[in-house]
Amino acid sequence: RLGFRKLLTTSARVRVHAIAQRLCVDQLLRLPLGALSGGERRRVSCARALVDDLAIAYLLDEPFAGLDLNHREILVGLLQERAASGAVVVVSLHEISLARALGGRLIALRRGQVALDEPTEQALTVSNLVEVYGISVRLAQLQLGIA
Repeated sequence: RLGFRKLLTTSARVRVHAIAQRLCVDQLLRLPLGALSGGERRRVSCARALVDDLAIAYLLDEPFAGLDLNHREILVGLLQERAASGAVVVVSLHEISLARALGGRLIALRRGQVALDEPTEQALTVSNLVEVYGISVRLAQLQLGIA
């Protein structure tokens, strides 16, 4: 959004360092991309997307893939902060369990059509999930958090 030369400013470097620390990738930034695991690459990609804390919208495709529970929780917190600051945060997910943690609105597709579009807490019902996925499901709630 700002262009390459703007990344060289002191304030930009401070933002890069801050987001790298939050997502635990500060030590990874010195390594070649090929040396990183899948989860490490995902965290670096998310850090790149979130470094601009003035963006009005964030679009992330499967940002939690390959992340362990700790790093998922950290990323959920960052995305919630961006949404709370007024940014639009759109996340595509295949793991429906993460939708509850993110909150907001859930839009589910079935065969390329919108099958569900409701606030997340209202959307996550057995009948809605059976409608979307076409299989029987059971809902269980597990609270995870960083102590």
